[in-house]
Formats: sequence, structure tokens, C-alpha cells
Amino acid sequence: MTERKMGGEASITCELVFIGKQGARILLEVTTRLIFQMGKPIAVQGVARTSPGVAIWKRTCCRLRKWKRSAGSPAELPTTSTTC
Repeated sequence: MTERKMGGEASITCELVFIGKQGARILLEVTTRLIFQMGKPIAVQGVARTSPGVAIWKRTCCRLRKWKRSAGSPAELPTTSTTC
């Protein structure tokens, strides 16, 4: 990520997964950018937010991949979120 920032990318967005106290997986979307002063990077500014929409999208894609592998019907899609 450091190389990408120093290479001139304005901002970088990545997703991180944390495990909460109850064991639930928490997806965070983190956007960072370099702060420059007189042409030199002096700091990193970042914003992190939970992104339930992204989590739902990833879970849906996972379910779809599993369904395609099993060549089943949509009614057979798993209803729990599991790692693909």
C-alpha cells in the first residue's frame, strides 16, 4: 500500500475483516490518502466505516459461487454465511 501511495494514487480503499468480542466477523471499508506539505508526504489521513452493503454483496456472491459449483437450484442456496 505504501508503494501505491508513493506512486501517486490519490486514495486507496481496502477492506479489512475484524472479529468482534462475540465472534462475529466485522467488515470495515478503509479509505486512506497521503497528506503533503511542500511536495513531501507528512501524514496519512484515513476513514474507516462498516459497510453492511458490501458484506451483503460478498455473502450473496459466496452463495452464488457455491450454487454454481453444485449446479443446484436457487432454492438450494445456503442460508448461512460461510467462507467460500
